[in-house]
Amino acid sequence: MSNKTLIIVAILIIAGLGLFVGGYLGGTLYQKEKDKFQKATDLFEYLGSSKIISSFVATGEVTKISGRTVTLSSGIEKFSDSINENVQVYSFAPGLQAVSSFEAIKIGDNLDVNERVLSDGQLEVLGIIIR
Repeated sequence: MSNKTLIIVAILIIAGLGLFVGGYLGGTLYQKEKDKFQKATDLFEYLGSSKIISSFVATGEVTKISGRTVTLSSGIEKFSDSINENVQVYSFAPGLQAVSSFEAIKIGDNLDVNERVLSDGQLEVLGIIIR
């Protein structure tokens, strides 16, 4: 075999190994993400029908406000909630506890958003605390 042929064969072998390893890693990562999604789906179904767990709290820093939709961030995770007009908003600071309003929420505020999962899988905001 000539040097040119050996180089081509080596390149093809390396490319084949790269495709094999890439496919394996991609498939493994896909399966892990699929498993996480299934666990989250199962949890939401459970929360929507649970008689014991009536609500949960989403906690984070306000990074965006668009209309009545608030986006919370906690590190790399982001979560958006639509806030109905009738949702109570409270402000808690050292020595101060007060009923507040949606308009008092600002980017950079830390919120605790009390929510529940409805039987159809939708989220309903029950109340907000500005910390």
